[in-house]
Amino acid sequence: MLFSLWRLYVVLRRTMGSPESQSSSSVMASGFVPDIWQWIRRLPGQWRGGSYSLQICNSPSTNQSLNLVINKHSGTQPLNLSFSICAELHDPISLWSSNCSTLRSAHSTDLSASFLHDIICGVLRYGPYSNSQSIFRLPNVLISEDPGKTFNLAAFTLAILVSIYEAPSNLRHEFIKKISSQLMRDEMQYAAKKLMLMLGSNVEELWMRSVNLGVTNWAMECLRSGDGSPSPFTVFSYALSASRLWKVHVYCPVVAMVMERPSRQTKDEKLLFSLNYQQLEGVIQFVQSHHQGELDRCHRQSRHHKV
Repeated sequence: MLFSLWRLYVVLRRTMGSPESQSSSSVMASGFVPDIWQWIRRLPGQWRGGSYSLQICNSPSTNQSLNLVINKHSGTQPLNLSFSICAELHDPISLWSSNCSTLRSAHSTDLSASFLHDIICGVLRYGPYSNSQSIFRLPNVLISEDPGKTFNLAAFTLAILVSIYEAPSNLRHEFIKKISSQLMRDEMQYAAKKLMLMLGSNVEELWMRSVNLGVTNWAMECLRSGDGSPSPFTVFSYALSASRLWKVHVYCPVVAMVMERPSRQTKDEKLLFSLNYQQLEGVIQFVQSHHQGELDRCHRQSRHHKV
């Protein structure tokens, strides 16, 4: 199987850049987009009810929705809170729940930090190392002054994994399609870069392997059922620049790649299964030439990891 990293770079280079300079057409096409960050910030300081909910997406064919719910388990200080993602059917069905967190107050910063920690843990628990006793140590992620898009990206990522693994079969496809359109908005590319820098390189690798395992499982399910749109998203990348060096990180599930000039395909089912459950992790570095003022490729490294 041959896959051109250089051609991938060209495609990625066209789509990289600041979110302000890009078209808003994808935002318009995606319809309703919930702002989870602002919703948490606007929760009342003094709660009178036991829970609040926000719709993440809905199923147009059934008029049923996927909701984010925050539950309060105590009426006095300190607060015992938990988050859950529920499918609103005739009766709400909890698809994912966080651990109960104890907070001194319902201040939005405390809530956001607690939920972001739960999101990161939730995403990584869907990864290939979920059964390990001690698979990771989370960094102390700081809630900055304007983390809204980064926070929303993390929440949507968890929501799509919950939809892939937990949602009822009659709702799964529409939920994934709706959340995918939110994740593929132009502004989310810049948010993803910020999120990866916040997580650090070790957690970044675990995060991407968890996400790509979910994408791979969904793609394989769609291929088995004959669906023509197998993956919610395929390639994730971000770039870093310093001095004259430009570095691109690329992650892509092998099952989402397109073969170039395939000579023949193996019929070994075990080999095919193993190949499908791999992801490409690529690092491409470019250095700017003093004379030509252009980016010259100076290093390329790629790794395949089983997801």
